[in-house]
Amino acid sequence: MASNHHNSSSTNANTTMVPIVRFHKNVDFTPVFFHDICGHNVCLDSEKTVAVRLPEEYCNGYVFTSRPISNEIIVIQILGIDRYYEGGLAFGFTTCDPANLSHEEFPDDADQFLDRREYWVVNKDVCRVSDIGDELSFYLTTEG
Repeated sequence: MASNHHNSSSTNANTTMVPIVRFHKNVDFTPVFFHDICGHNVCLDSEKTVAVRLPEEYCNGYVFTSRPISNEIIVIQILGIDRYYEGGLAFGFTTCDPANLSHEEFPDDADQFLDRREYWVVNKDVCRVSDIGDELSFYLTTEG
């Protein structure tokens, strides 16, 4: 089973820390990079492995992987937290190629993606109360 490590931060850049793997220590990760297309309230690091939501911005923090995910485990690690807002991390999958999207099309509410012609799965508040260093694992099979 291929395993991919994907660092994500829905945070204020001032609280970002160096990632330390806590729960997946015995896994050889293959990096997964973010796609250039992302929401207008997100900044990507130069290596495209860390995403940071802009301070004091709540919606439109969308990021996509640079390649399709299939029969893989993807791990997202929380590197920092902005406690300014209540709410949790949303997560989803889509059959849509991000290269065919424009950030001007991104809705403020992720549920509006469900009205598009592509297949979208969105789960809000996947991690309602996260802590720095938390690792979220998702497994996408060929059956979904």
